[in-house]
Amino acid sequence: TNRVFLTKYKPDGQIDHTFTADLGPVPKYDLSGIAESYGHQVVIGPDDLPLVVFETFEAPVFPFPPPSTILSYANFGHLLHVAKLSAEGLPMFDTMAPVRDVSAFHQRLFFVGVHLATDDVGAAYVTYAGVGAGPAVIGDGIPSTLFDSSLIKVAPNGSVEFTRPLDGVAAGIAVDNQYNIYVAQTAIADDQTTDVFISQYDPMFEQLTSASFGGSFNEFVRAIAID
Repeated sequence: TNRVFLTKYKPDGQIDHTFTADLGPVPKYDLSGIAESYGHQVVIGPDDLPLVVFETFEAPVFPFPPPSTILSYANFGHLLHVAKLSAEGLPMFDTMAPVRDVSAFHQRLFFVGVHLATDDVGAAYVTYAGVGAGPAVIGDGIPSTLFDSSLIKVAPNGSVEFTRPLDGVAAGIAVDNQYNIYVAQTAIADDQTTDVFISQYDPMFEQLTSASFGGSFNEFVRAIAID
């Protein structure tokens, strides 16, 4: 099973053993169920404490069907967490993103496009896109459906300030000293090729400007940074 560990290194490259972070549920993978976690990103806030985004997946019973048996993933879901850790690696808050429930669609939800940024007061900004997979015939591929591509802002105390929809899957996010938000995305253009889209939003995520870059071939963006 997968498990998330966060390790702190001293300036000389040695591990700082005063910091120990083991995130997510106690892992298991047996006939009683499954529990695992996946790490996505970590940033250091203005108070020199880490903010981390990770996801967990827990299911009470994991079926082991023969090949070509149709699986229904109802009530199987990954949860996305935004956490702040103390200097010792202990959670100061652990906030779950308000992700759309897709169990009615018999979908197993997992996340792509997960990116994390912070500002000078310690708020966390997280982009994510939930991808549903299933029902599926084992060995015949898994059809995917994009659900709930969003940005969430988490206040320094761990409360959710707002959630805003995104048009596509984010490839990066940044925040300037005026709390404007910048999102980089790769999306399908009118000619059905992929172009790069960079958008600037105000602190409440109202769009201010947008620019696109592309041609007759596919273009992709991997990250964004501001100076």
